[in-house]
Amino acid sequence: MSRIAKPSSADAVANRSIAASASTTSPSAPRSSSISTRTPVAGTPHSSSRPSRDNSSTAARRVPIILLAVVVAPVTEELAFRGYLYGVIKRYLGAIPALVLSGILFALIHLNLPSFFPLLVLASVFALAYELSGSLLVPMTMHALFNAFSLILVLLGQK
Repeated sequence: MSRIAKPSSADAVANRSIAASASTTSPSAPRSSSISTRTPVAGTPHSSSRPSRDNSSTAARRVPIILLAVVVAPVTEELAFRGYLYGVIKRYLGAIPALVLSGILFALIHLNLPSFFPLLVLASVFALAYELSGSLLVPMTMHALFNAFSLILVLLGQK
């Protein structure tokens, strides 16, 4: 026959102290005498399956970023790099130096050393598209699609 040990008065004081500190850590948390774990449980306020104000706040913060990346950046960067810079450099140095120099500057303004070479290649493709089509709408559209696709991959990677 085994004996079950009764909790001592020191254990009772410790349990009350822990329960009191757990219930005072968050003013909106319900007061409870049990010890709460920090692991989110489905259906609780900290669960990711329940929509919360944090999700709507995150979505509200994403909309301007999406608009900047998919609309504003492609238009302004293509006007600056292909519409102006490429044309000026091409007039004085020729098409190949213009393609390379405008591509280098395009990659540099993005301030991301690991992606410097891929951005240089991308800028070169945009310059070739502009040169072959004669319209800035072609590289603008390509740039917008590239940025949109990149954002989709980033957003899918966060889930």
